[in-house]
Amino acid sequence: MSGCATASTRRASTSTTTPEINIRYGAQLIKFLKDELGSDLNTLCAYHAGRGRALEWLRDPEHSRDGEIVDIPFGDTSRYVEKVLETRRIYAGLYELD
Repeated sequence: MSGCATASTRRASTSTTTPEINIRYGAQLIKFLKDELGSDLNTLCAYHAGRGRALEWLRDPEHSRDGEIVDIPFGDTSRYVEKVLETRRIYAGLYELD
């Protein structure tokens, strides 16, 4: 491996472990998913289970209705979405965001 490739690899691995950069990447990914998928629920499903998986669920009438995922077939993703949405409700109440 060349010196450039090694330095580049080192920079990439360092940047993804730097909290400020990791948060920025995560926020950009969430914005991208939200712009594409519309709802917060669809976005959270894609963020946790992967964009491809969320798109599969949206195409499947067993898991979606009117462009919204209504059945999350992965228990861990379902719990993640519930937890994030509940935490948002708590924060909205605490800070009167609604």
